Order: sequence, then structure tokens, then C-alpha cells
Amino acid sequence: MDSRLGVLPIIILAVLFLVLGMLIAPKYIIDSGSDKKELFIIGNAEEKVVPDNVTVNINITNEAKTAEAALEENQKQFDLIKVYVDTLKDYNGIKLETAYFSVNPKYEWNKDTEKSVMVGYEANHSLRFTIEDFNSKGKLLVNSISEFVKNRSVSISYLNFEVSDLLKDVTKKTLVTEAMKDSWSKAKFVVDPKPTKINLNYSDYRPYPIYYDKYATMAESSMGAANNTITPEEVTLNVTVDTTYTYN
Repeated sequence: MDSRLGVLPIIILAVLFLVLGMLIAPKYIIDSGSDKKELFIIGNAEEKVVPDNVTVNINITNEAKTAEAALEENQKQFDLIKVYVDTLKDYNGIKLETAYFSVNPKYEWNKDTEKSVMVGYEANHSLRFTIEDFNSKGKLLVNSISEFVKNRSVSISYLNFEVSDLLKDVTKKTLVTEAMKDSWSKAKFVVDPKPTKINLNYSDYRPYPIYYDKYATMAESSMGAANNTITPEEVTLNVTVDTTYTYN
């Protein structure tokens, strides 16, 4: 038998070990122009914060036989809301904006004819009240809005709590420092690594909005809306740094 046939399995096995070694080796790249190597490290840091802004989502809905009549009544309700907002001028940091507006035909199912029949028109105007600093004055304003919309063709759909840009920026500065410390703690086992490139990634995980029915229930269970103890869910702010270190 040819002796080369006995050597072939050894060669194949050696190649397999070489490929496996390349797959599990430390992730660094050798710069062909020098003796320096590059080490890629990911550092993480996160912190939970309580949202300090609240957005109250309001819907104005009116029905009428004609589109003009539905639109006119809807506009009247909107004008009342604008006047109401003017009474809140002593509160800084309140913003009112339109999120959605539409006027559409309204249909109902006719059991006798088994067909949809147009019965009029429906005007919808969705508004957003953005209130800053929920913890100090936001609760009072939400309760004030709740009282205002009673007995009107206006409804509050949900409350959305958000972290203000100011709080995000302050928190991010701290998290960047912590993420860099985390990256360095992983890289320091290499002799004299020096950071040469840093990519910063930021994210915040928002909670689901609180629908107004839940808010009203919580308010009633706390002896009235003015004394409610609703608290926004914490939001996790996360910073990731992809750091490239060079070393000899």
C-alpha cells in the first residue's frame, strides 16, 4: 500500500485543527504595516430613571348628518380646549399639538337589507398635551384636564410618560463614563492597550402607555383624582461603546 495514503488522514486532521483554532482565537487583527494588534471590546452601562414628562392624548369626536355640521361642532370643542389651555398659561412647559384629524362617512349595518348604510359623518381630532415635570405639577394638570373633558364630546385615550431630553443628556454623560470603565476592565489584561476608536450607541426602553381607564380607576381608589398616587414606570437608559484598542 502507498505510504502516502497513511499520511493523508493526518494532513486532513491537521487542517481541521488549524481552522478550529482560527475560529476560537481572540478577536484581534494584526496590522500588516506594523507589529501592533487591534482588540475589539464592548462596554455597557445602564440606569433606570423615572420619566419626568407626560403626554395626555385627547380625542374630539362628533357625529352629524352632514360633513359640514360634524366639522363645525368639532371645531367648537377644539376652540373650547384652546381657551382652556390659555387658563393654564401660568404653568410653563405645556404644549398642545394636533396628532391626527379626519372627517369620514359613518356607516351602520342594516339587518333588513344586510348592507352597510351611510348614516352621517364623523369628525375626529386627536390632540396631544405635553406636560413637563410630571412629578411636581403634572398630576394636577392631568386631573384638571380630566375634569375639563367631562360631559363633553371629548375623551382622554391614554397617558404616555417620557424621559425629557434634559434628563436623558444628564444620564447619558454618566453612562458613557461607566461604559468606558466597563470596556477598560475587559481590556486591561492586555499589556498597555490604547483606545484608538470609539463608537457610541444609545437606547432607551419605553414602557407601554397607561390607558386612561386605568388612570381613572387608580385615581378613584386613591380618594379622588386630585389625590391619586399614580407613578410612571421606570425607563432603562442604556449606553454601549464599541472600543478598538491597539497594543504591541
